[in-house]
Amino acid sequence: MSTQDPHYARLSASPTLPRGKGSGSAFDVADLFRGPAPVDGQAQTAAGLDERLRQAYFWIVNHAVISPHYDIEYQDDRSPQVFVIGDSKARFVLPAGQSYSSFVLMPLLTFALRR
Repeated sequence: MSTQDPHYARLSASPTLPRGKGSGSAFDVADLFRGPAPVDGQAQTAAGLDERLRQAYFWIVNHAVISPHYDIEYQDDRSPQVFVIGDSKARFVLPAGQSYSSFVLMPLLTFALRR
């Protein structure tokens, strides 16, 4: 009775950051706060804190945490897709813009603002 059904042993791939095969750099939390902030108004060559946090969020969602709930939704110019399901006429809405998981986003923002 130690055999497993391969259907249940498989983890689904995260749909938030589709990409081809390639070598990705390893994520390091220290990269989020590396280097002083520019104070003289010069163009910043490295990614800003917002971009580093965005990269950290997508790394966490795609590699570390399987979060099926994306409860923070944004709409863009396109209208969302709405489906009516079942006899109860429940509405199922797929947003047109980016969605985020508060389970991942809120701790990451708390970590960034702790200073």
